[in-house]
Amino acid sequence: MIKASIFLVFLVFLVPKVNAQFINFPDPNFKQALLSVNPSIDLNEDGEIDQEEAILLTGQLDISASNISDLTGIEFFINLTWLKAGDNHLQLADFSQNTALDVLDLKNNDLTSITVSQDELLRVLICENNQLNTLDVSQNPLLEQLNCGKNNLTSLDVTQNPLLYRLLCDVNELESLNLTQNTALKFLYCAANHLTQLNVQENESLRLLSCAGNLLTAIDVSHNLALDLIGCYGNQLTELEVSENLVLKFVSCGGNSITELDFSQNPLLESLACFGNPPLEKIDISNGNNVNLFLNAVNNSNLTCVKVDQDIINQIPEEWDYDEDVQFCTDFSECGMSTETYTENPIVVFPNPTSGKVFVKNSRKVVERFQIYDLHGNLKLKSKGKEINLKNLASGIYILKIYSSDVAYFYRVIKK
Repeated sequence: MIKASIFLVFLVFLVPKVNAQFINFPDPNFKQALLSVNPSIDLNEDGEIDQEEAILLTGQLDISASNISDLTGIEFFINLTWLKAGDNHLQLADFSQNTALDVLDLKNNDLTSITVSQDELLRVLICENNQLNTLDVSQNPLLEQLNCGKNNLTSLDVTQNPLLYRLLCDVNELESLNLTQNTALKFLYCAANHLTQLNVQENESLRLLSCAGNLLTAIDVSHNLALDLIGCYGNQLTELEVSENLVLKFVSCGGNSITELDFSQNPLLESLACFGNPPLEKIDISNGNNVNLFLNAVNNSNLTCVKVDQDIINQIPEEWDYDEDVQFCTDFSECGMSTETYTENPIVVFPNPTSGKVFVKNSRKVVERFQIYDLHGNLKLKSKGKEINLKNLASGIYILKIYSSDVAYFYRVIKK
């Protein structure tokens, strides 16, 4: 009787081994990559991956740069949440059975097709530098980051991805891009496509806009108050209006047909690259921050005058790059140019820096109201009269917006 019991116990442990379903991997490099993973997937160390072992893998799998051309067998890893399979030679990838996927990295392959329609939990999809003609992410409602740049996409539908905050779709063949449903979008890279229009009015959280190398004739960024970088080089723009973008720091707008540029309302501007605009005649960068500004304004054959801050007029920064015929002034009339589209600033703000109150003096008009914004474009305070109290704000740099006779003036204010 005892011998019979021992034999039954032996069978209990033996049966799973006998009935183990080994997974067939047509690509030996894929199988070898799986066997080389640390910690090991091959729990019984038999040199094979069975279905039970695949199901037990619940975390990250990194098989990048493993010379893999076929992912057949990946469908058994149904609890996999993070897959890194970039820098291989994949042409097709179907993740219909991998419904737990959270992050999927397939960059630098030869992919012509990716199937993620069943991956409703997917948050991050990276598939840049492949051969994709189409990409369907309409069934991925939790998608937050999509990098599909450097492919052959002629269209891209992200209207079903309301949580998307980072989109990289540059270097494709896109002719249109609907972003009206992506209200969480903060970073947009759509350069080097064939876009003739780009509507970002619904993307009020947008901080970075890279749309260079398209066919845009206009771009409206008046609703993007948090924008701190805009790259619109190499389009067909005739104007660039940025007076509402208080926290703007970096602008690249060369290679267009812009005639005038006004950055007098952008007191945080650090870099302006506006080279190669043949029609450009004048630039206003008198924003109180010229000592911290880098300017590249070469190859503008009609540019004759650049308006700058008073404190640098006698010592233009050596690192600035401009054509030899350019004149610098503190008033466009000094260059014999019309001042019709530019308003001199008669306002004085003091003390600055401050530990509490800021007073505003206007020598010409009545100051009507103020608004204080942080560097992310968020309204922090508003007031009327001739003073505003910052004592309850944290120390740092803020933007003071002053309204006087329907004209808005902007100042950097430092709260100590």
